[in-house]
Amino acid sequence: MGLIIVAVIGVVYFATKREAAAPVVTYTKPIELCFAKTGQPNERGYYDKDTLRLMLDGENATGELNLLPAEKDSLVGKFEGTVGAVDKVAMARTANLLWDTQGEGMNTKQELRIVFGEGTAYIGFGEMTDRGDGVYVYKDPAKIDFSLSLTDVSCSDLK
Repeated sequence: MGLIIVAVIGVVYFATKREAAAPVVTYTKPIELCFAKTGQPNERGYYDKDTLRLMLDGENATGELNLLPAEKDSLVGKFEGTVGAVDKVAMARTANLLWDTQGEGMNTKQELRIVFGEGTAYIGFGEMTDRGDGVYVYKDPAKIDFSLSLTDVSCSDLK
């Protein structure tokens, strides 16, 4: 009987003494998402075309946004920043980015917010102010207008 008690104590001791297993690290492949919006041709046959290429690598986001209005100055450039977790209510994520823009003969850096999910990306626009170092940021983030929506497209369709 004593031998059984010793055996049970030994099993319990060794079962609780196990070393913690090393955490499993999984590498996830970056995800590329693409969105576009093409307007209706005007009387001269010109049309607006906006494209977004968004590369997600964990919490990091990079890509390119091109706003090409018909017969007006374009605003294009690459961006980088972070992307938040999925908002369970909106079923969307928000990317907080710094956009290196080129337009109207100028090159500027400006804050950019993009909300995306469920096949649509919403580009945030609002009044901007220089934060003191030549980078423009939203003057009032609560007043960002997300009315420009782009629909998901195959990345091979973006040119």
